[in-house]
Amino acid sequence: MAALVDMAGGLGLKVIAEGVASYRKLEVLRQLGCRYFQGNFFSPPVPAGKFAPLLRKLPQTGC
Repeated sequence: MAALVDMAGGLGLKVIAEGVASYRKLEVLRQLGCRYFQGNFFSPPVPAGKFAPLLRKLPQTGC
């Protein structure tokens, strides 16, 4: 995993970790240099009509 994050960074790409389901996984990925995440740790899947209101509730990160 670390090699992939390093290689992507070297190429100027952003890495999005998919399937993050626990705080422990989130912390490991952060330590590896990953800065973007998605998964059930943050929210279960939601219908398209509920996505925009959910997104408005999240803090702005400047990403």
